[in-house]
Amino acid sequence: MSTISAAVIGLRLLACAITGSLAGYAWNRRTEPGALPFVGLMAMISLWTLNSAISAFVFDPELHILLHRIRWIPIVILPVFWIWFAVAYTGYDDYLSPPTVALVCVVPLLSIVLVLTNPMHRLFWEIAIGELHGLPILELTYGPWFWVFTLYDVTITLVGTGLLLRLVVRSDYLYLDQAILLCIGSLVPWIAAVVSISGVVFPPGIGITSVSFAATGPAFGYALFRRRLFDLAPATRRLSRDSAIATLQEGVLVFDDSLELIYLNHRAAEILERDVESTLGTPAEALIDIDTTDLELSDGLDDLDIDDRTYQARTSTITDRNDRTIGHTVVLADITVEKRRERLLQRQRNHLELLDRLNELVREITHEFVDATSRSEIEEVVRDRMRDSALYAEVRIVDTPPDIAPTERDTGHRELTGPSRARPLTDPPPTSLPEEPWHRPELEASEDGTWVFVSLGFGRTVYGGLAIRTTRTGAFTERELAVLEWFGETVSQAINAVENRRLLFSNAVTELRIDCPDTPLQTVAADASCRLTLEGFVPASEDRVLVYCDTPSAPAPHVAAVAETIDGISASRVVGDDPSNVVEFAVTEGSPLLTFVGGSANVCALHADEQTCTVVIEIASGSETRSTLERVRQQCPDASLAAKQDHDRSTPTETGRMPATVDSLESLTDSQLEVLEAAYRGGYFRWPRDATAEEVAESLGISSPTLHKHLRHGEERVFEALFDPDSGTEGSNERE
Repeated sequence: MSTISAAVIGLRLLACAITGSLAGYAWNRRTEPGALPFVGLMAMISLWTLNSAISAFVFDPELHILLHRIRWIPIVILPVFWIWFAVAYTGYDDYLSPPTVALVCVVPLLSIVLVLTNPMHRLFWEIAIGELHGLPILELTYGPWFWVFTLYDVTITLVGTGLLLRLVVRSDYLYLDQAILLCIGSLVPWIAAVVSISGVVFPPGIGITSVSFAATGPAFGYALFRRRLFDLAPATRRLSRDSAIATLQEGVLVFDDSLELIYLNHRAAEILERDVESTLGTPAEALIDIDTTDLELSDGLDDLDIDDRTYQARTSTITDRNDRTIGHTVVLADITVEKRRERLLQRQRNHLELLDRLNELVREITHEFVDATSRSEIEEVVRDRMRDSALYAEVRIVDTPPDIAPTERDTGHRELTGPSRARPLTDPPPTSLPEEPWHRPELEASEDGTWVFVSLGFGRTVYGGLAIRTTRTGAFTERELAVLEWFGETVSQAINAVENRRLLFSNAVTELRIDCPDTPLQTVAADASCRLTLEGFVPASEDRVLVYCDTPSAPAPHVAAVAETIDGISASRVVGDDPSNVVEFAVTEGSPLLTFVGGSANVCALHADEQTCTVVIEIASGSETRSTLERVRQQCPDASLAAKQDHDRSTPTETGRMPATVDSLESLTDSQLEVLEAAYRGGYFRWPRDATAEEVAESLGISSPTLHKHLRHGEERVFEALFDPDSGTEGSNERE
């Protein structure tokens, strides 16, 4: 026997001894995941190598061939134990269902049968006996089933190896060493088998595959003893725990006792926007704010702001059996939504407190200016009380400036008429207030803060507005602006009421004669070549007024027909059929009468001819002539003051009081007064009637039942004041 033969036999016996010992050791740990198939795997290798070693001493051809067939029994069973071990060790033993096991065992079982009966069919191989270096060798000619089994063996080997490599990746390379050793131990025999079959390096029949197990045994033994193949947590439990941590919605970071990162799950990597592998070993202070988060606490809770989100950091310490601290864990839970909800609730509470304070301030101011007798008193109360409150730093009364271009003035007036509006002036605030139509250019902010403008106006009368500044953060929300708008309407109504009261009850008045060229009525007079004289006017709606004019110098039907073609007049009709016909004009724009719909002035006369339209009004003595003229210019941009005269009103009658019909006006509502005047001017009370109730109601834009209700109540109050002045009007008020 040559030296080579001795070496081959020695390596086979060495591989048999090592794998047999590993099988015995693993049998004692057979309850561990993967241990039982590992026993079978090592046992099959041990039987294979033992058979190969014994065959080297058998020169009898028949006996040698018999040993060869027996050797193939562990060879064909070996792939089954390999795939079983790989699946169990990596934690995929749930896939070992009966159908799967049966499918895996089909080829080995058929191979065993075909090996034992090979002389009958020779599907596996054809055998001849030879000799090399004093060793008996087999000269094989492989049959078709041999290649089927070889393909099966290669497939099973690669699948098992792939599962081990997958374990390496899924466990963040925790089992890298064990997996590499197991892959080496499985791939070396497979490579040796390929070399042996090809006969490129070694002569065919020498059987180097069994010799290669001399490398498989040490590789598996090193993995078993030095890398604690079964001492480490079983694969199934370890992967289950890792999978649970990896799929948590919370980020998990683990630091060692020197505060260097040794583990983080994928959620933590997403939160920190870092790569898992490259982040390992990073100091804690480079990842989280350790000044905010105390890692030494065993059960600490802190809030961390990372980017634009808030996380609750729950810290705990890791101790060994001797209660020594060996590491720290930090669990990051995203509480951004909860924190935003808390901040929102706090802002809502603060906002409600602010609105309560603002409503209380508004009520107090309203109570104080109820007894005011002039507009200046109201403005002074509003300005002083709002300044004294802690809500606003500065409050200014802003009048409409007179030096604005007509187009700007029209736009500004349209935006300011009607209900009060509150709007922020700057965001962020500039050094001065914008030069809008209703702002004085010289109004500048004395300090940082936010300005808001609250318009003041009643009907078509504009009183300017309130410029309010505050230094509060987040001031002038939608609800606060709504309260300020309501307050602006209250102030506007109070100013209007005061001015109307002064106009009604003051004996001293100022008479203004204002020329208004290019108005709709002046255009009618020019086109019809006539003179129009005002008989009365009634507000039909917020943007429409019914004007009743006498036409002494032209037929009323002709004037009404001409008015139908004039801009600013939506309708016209003749009232009555006698020579003193009156024409009713529905004026929608361009008339000075629209300025005084809400009161604040008494319209005494209006005359329109081919050259101009002149309106004569009375305002309370002491009222600003300029502001009145500016309000007229909102409708008639070219209006100019023709004359101004102060005088006393007519004194009461000899009975010591005003006529009963005038006295009764105090008890009439605005709606009743408008309906009575519209019916009177429209000829409803004449006989025969010049207009029916339905026609009067249509001109006012109301229903017929509403018209009759106001007519009846208005007539009752007028007759009551005329015939029974001492009875009062309480009953009528209650019915209204």
